[in-house]
Amino acid sequence: MEGQPGPWKVCLITIVATVGIWLTIAFLYILLHMSKYALNIRDETKGRNLVLFLKTLDFVKVSDVHPPKKAKKQHPKDFFAAQGVWKGRKITGKELRDLAWNRGNR
Repeated sequence: MEGQPGPWKVCLITIVATVGIWLTIAFLYILLHMSKYALNIRDETKGRNLVLFLKTLDFVKVSDVHPPKKAKKQHPKDFFAAQGVWKGRKITGKELRDLAWNRGNR
């Protein structure tokens, strides 16, 4: 029968699938059992030295985490910075609202 794989192919496919499942289970086990720590270090120099030390350990992976940059506070005077942007354009407020509300329906 030409359409069906031989018994050795079925056995090989079964072995490959089984190994794949076991590798997936092992990966998930390792992923779930790894310890993660976040440190808040007050002294930057000592913190850099600590990170350098931790990078020398073969069982520790060090990832740099940078705090998010703070957004600039807008002052009320910035509100009017865009005044006149629509000046001279042939569009009404209603048309702008219709475009804004219906842009997901296109």
